[in-house]
Amino acid sequence: MADIDSLSGTDSVSDCLDSVYDDLVELNAEVAAITAGSGVLISSNDSTTGYLNGKLLGTASVIVLTEGNDGADETLTVSISDIFLKSHFLL
Repeated sequence: MADIDSLSGTDSVSDCLDSVYDDLVELNAEVAAITAGSGVLISSNDSTTGYLNGKLLGTASVIVLTEGNDGADETLTVSISDIFLKSHFLL
């Protein structure tokens, strides 16, 4: 589907409506997950809502996710190893 920001004079009304419909379906799924208090969805066709720390995946030695302030105003910290950063971004 065409992104609403990239529609041009050559796009049909049907294509435009399809794009708007797809956006509304995705928005509806996200609102349903939030209002249910059950977590987040990865995409509009994600079959399972969950908490962010269960949806994001890290690796044992490269990317580590750490939950902070357990049970309070929680945070989620993403740590990336220096070795990975130096080897991929020439730091």
